Amino acid sequence: MTITYGLYAGAEGRRYALNRYRQFRWEQGHSSGPDVVPPKLLSRDNHKSEVTLENAGVEEFMLYLTPADGSGYEMCAGRTPLCALGCLGHGPRYDIDKVARGRLMKTLFFNECRNEFLTLLASELHRISLRTDVDDVRVRLNGTSDVGWEQFCPALFESNPRIKFMDYTKIYGRMRQFLAGKMPPNYRLVYSVSELTPDWRVKQLLEWGAVCAIVFDVKKDDPLPEEWLNYPVIDGDLHDDLWRDYEVGGVVRGLRAKQPMAGKVEFLGFVKQVPRGQHPNRGVAIEIGSKA
Repeated sequence: MTITYGLYAGAEGRRYALNRYRQFRWEQGHSSGPDVVPPKLLSRDNHKSEVTLENAGVEEFMLYLTPADGSGYEMCAGRTPLCALGCLGHGPRYDIDKVARGRLMKTLFFNECRNEFLTLLASELHRISLRTDVDDVRVRLNGTSDVGWEQFCPALFESNPRIKFMDYTKIYGRMRQFLAGKMPPNYRLVYSVSELTPDWRVKQLLEWGAVCAIVFDVKKDDPLPEEWLNYPVIDGDLHDDLWRDYEVGGVVRGLRAKQPMAGKVEFLGFVKQVPRGQHPNRGVAIEIGSKA
């Protein structure tokens, strides 16, 4: 059974949620008091998003939580062994530094004070919805998670119809719901293919009009294959606007392997090897807005 969480209404509700956050910080052994500012849940600090979304002409806000079960709570129900290894097992990103501690605090607050967390998140989304350029804004609630926001808090989408939400997911059931038109109309999902995804499932989703993200063993400046499983490939490294991908639909969103996955044998399967005959001189991946 899915539990649908509500939101505390108005300024009074936001004040209550903020006071609960201060109390929660104190319970977690952190400083608290009336001078503690509310957490900034949504951020635009992802370098790749800043660079690539400029090409798409839009601005992206993300919610970053502690991925997988790194907080003690499972935040990526569809994760696979290599997905978790690539996200958690390498690099300084998830060391216990200031950024990681902030994400951990948000994740714990999300799981243990759900209504208060959603109230503060709804407040930030409302401010974004009032922007004059809101049509050029995208919001990803699953920057480092795979949570079914549409299930337990549809009000986030319903209350902000002008905001274009988007996410990647490895949860097949969520993708099926999206393709069946059972998701909020201002939400787009791209299916993230892993080492455990059979080709027949990828073909099935593409046939139904989905966009499927696949990581290829292609170097930074080399072209991606023109096709994969007989479906066209678009260059997902050029921009992060998943709404733009659905101007075509039924395409592979190709991504080049980056660290810690690039060139590592242990990630084969998650990172797809391009047949030798499909490497250089393949031309350029198709333009968004055309199928040829």
